[in-house]
Amino acid sequence: MLVRLDFSTTLSLLLLLLLVGSSRAQVGVNWGTQVSHPLHAPSVVKMLQKNSFTRVKMFDTDASVLHALAGSNIEVMVGIPNTMLETLSSSMHAARNWVESNVTWYLKYVAVGEEPLHDVRLDAVIGAVKNIRAALDKQTRTRDIKTTIPFSAGIVTSNSFTPSTGNFIRPDEMKTILELLSDSKSPFTVNIHPFISSVNDPSFPLDFAFFDGDFPFQQDQGNNYTNAFDAIFDTVVSALKQAGFPDMPIIVGGTGWPTDCNLQANPQNAKRFNQGLVKRIESSRGTPLRPGKLHAYIFSLVDEDRKKPGYERHWGIFQYDGTRKYDLTLLGARELENVPDVEYMPARWCVSNDATDGLEQRINATCQQVDCSPLLEGGSCNFLTVSERASYAFNSNYQLNDQATSSCDPEFGRVVRDDPSHGNCRFMRQIVVNSAERERLCRNVLAFVWLTLSMLFI
Repeated sequence: MLVRLDFSTTLSLLLLLLLVGSSRAQVGVNWGTQVSHPLHAPSVVKMLQKNSFTRVKMFDTDASVLHALAGSNIEVMVGIPNTMLETLSSSMHAARNWVESNVTWYLKYVAVGEEPLHDVRLDAVIGAVKNIRAALDKQTRTRDIKTTIPFSAGIVTSNSFTPSTGNFIRPDEMKTILELLSDSKSPFTVNIHPFISSVNDPSFPLDFAFFDGDFPFQQDQGNNYTNAFDAIFDTVVSALKQAGFPDMPIIVGGTGWPTDCNLQANPQNAKRFNQGLVKRIESSRGTPLRPGKLHAYIFSLVDEDRKKPGYERHWGIFQYDGTRKYDLTLLGARELENVPDVEYMPARWCVSNDATDGLEQRINATCQQVDCSPLLEGGSCNFLTVSERASYAFNSNYQLNDQATSSCDPEFGRVVRDDPSHGNCRFMRQIVVNSAERERLCRNVLAFVWLTLSMLFI
């Protein structure tokens, strides 16, 4: 039977489809750029789209990354480094320069600092937010962009770890910040890392860090808490209520799990946590005190070799080369896809030539120049022999220096063409940096110098 639809019925169906599409859960991810050999930004954006990531949070304003995100329909939050907040606070001219140089029409949020109260004065944070907000409001194309400040979960506390008693550690200071956010209808952003809790507190029950448990580790006013994420999030909810802002939107700016350089950091635990997070976002169930959609960003996208050595370099759900570390089922039951079109340097590695006299000293010297933390306890390469440890260190230096012959230790090293990796202990083979990415690195350095100098002489 042929059914004819009149115009009003067709319009109603289209609107219904739009509403269904707009209600779809959205998975966000942090895209850090502290890497020596960056992936080609357009290729990363292709991967984000294929994997249904709809939100990206950046810690800076990398021009080529922002250009690649333009027109992608990915919601973007850019960050202002903490080192710039003092200047932006003291100079409205500097704030206008920053906005004019870095903010484009498709941005949704500007994050002023990253957990700035750890190393920036409160008045400087407030001043920077005010000036950036004023600079955004001055232009029609940017006035709808929201400003926020990502805080660590350590900004809140509670009595006997009960979420309903949550309060801010510095309530008077935080109220000033919350009033500022509320005036511009901006969200409160907090980073939640159960992994850090498990590392810092030996008594922390590890299963409480994950989403898949059903045992209530905490009971509070009729609510059963089976995971730390919910408990920390609801502690923030209670703190906002206590401060007089019960309905302020909350964004989880970063939450995830590293895969190396700690006894708890491995691909199995990372998959367990991040898969649980994705399912939680997809369910739109929220938490006991804030049911509904969850706005959260996985931390992080790709490993960053220029961060502090140790597990800080291994939070990525992708390796440095854009290959996935583990299976992760995303929205719509899709498996994680790798970054496409990655070009590698020749299949060459630098390894130990089996000389022994002075080898330990040479390993130590090399590890002063490159990250050898996977060789330490809890690392994926901790089981290697002395000769293999030397190979790992020598190869890390060789690949970091683009396989330059002189960077393979002339006394203790030799170049081979067979991959010396051992199981989960992966010996790097460096990627070729796209010419556009090399230009980007140069432009970023020049832009940073220019902006810094312009701020110094205003």
